Amino acid sequence: MAMREVFGAEGVERALFSSTKGHLGHAQGAAGVLELVATLEALEHGHFPGTAGLDALRPSVNLPVLSGARVAVDPSAPFVSCNSAFAGSNAALVVAHGSPLGAGESASPAPAHSRLPPLFVHGVFVDVAERHLTELRAPARADTRGHDRATQLLLHGVLGALAHTGLVLRGAARERTGLFVGMLRPSPESSAAFRDSIDERGAARPDVSAFARVVLNAALGAVAKTLDVRGPESSLVSGEGSGLAALYAAARVLETQNDVDQIVVAAVDVLDAAPSPPGQRGLPMRDAVVALVLSKQPPAHGEVAVRLAGLGIAGGGQGGLASTRAGWDAGTCAPTLAPELPASGGLVAFAAAVKGMVAGEVQRACVSSAGGTVSVATLLERMKT
Repeated sequence: MAMREVFGAEGVERALFSSTKGHLGHAQGAAGVLELVATLEALEHGHFPGTAGLDALRPSVNLPVLSGARVAVDPSAPFVSCNSAFAGSNAALVVAHGSPLGAGESASPAPAHSRLPPLFVHGVFVDVAERHLTELRAPARADTRGHDRATQLLLHGVLGALAHTGLVLRGAARERTGLFVGMLRPSPESSAAFRDSIDERGAARPDVSAFARVVLNAALGAVAKTLDVRGPESSLVSGEGSGLAALYAAARVLETQNDVDQIVVAAVDVLDAAPSPPGQRGLPMRDAVVALVLSKQPPAHGEVAVRLAGLGIAGGGQGGLASTRAGWDAGTCAPTLAPELPASGGLVAFAAAVKGMVAGEVQRACVSSAGGTVSVATLLERMKT
């Protein structure tokens, strides 16, 4: 139905449809990029890929779906890669071949740093528990049955940030508000339940509801459904420093997209259901959630505004380069080191800097996180509106 609505009756008849899942299985968070790579490779070799294991279509599916590969008549034709995930997290990419770079041409290098359009930080909320002691809030009349600990913590944090900001998600605000989350991994509680179901019932009869909760966007999707957030959303699972990576991604979306006004940025760390072995590195030692609202709108006149004035990104362990790209001119921005909060530690430090600025204790600050996968540096400035 969606394809017919997008392409129209004539367009559908001219298009070809297939899926890579039958070839690759369920690749979790990598499914979309694997499909993109597979399609590019297939077209480069002159083939439209078919759908493995497809014997017949359901009567309601009136589309030209390929069951086997077909020679590409025009391998340079554009294609659409669609990914529709659990809890309503959906994405689509339109890809077309461009003209190759000519002799002597080169791609434009990334600038050392760039000034962002005005983006402001509102509604900072932080809750860090010694272990599983956090008292979690939930919206009235919301059905939160089946929510695992990661989802509960995220919901708690997002509600806290919205309450501190005074943002009410009604009408157009739902469509123009996004949610970006940094995490270390799927919920360990749901992962354990899924593994246990396979041990008890075999690989052919796993706990399907537990499986739906271990995809990387499961917690975000559940919270977006509970609060009816309909704007752009993304889960960043890049290991240590995922919280600041989510902030970076959210800022770039606000910078380039006109259909979104604010994005709630959050990060979650969740303890294992069973205590981790002493000294085991890379796993959180506390439950934690931090959330804030990154917005194009400044605070009301006369209030203190905290502006996100610069952003920098670099490879793992390259905090100095990220600081330079963020425009920090006071030396290297020391990366936040919070081994007890690997995903959320950087965003917790960012929130602390924001609170210091609101209190008048800090005028300008740089907060960075140099994880093993990605390093992010952020530049903050205090100003009066």
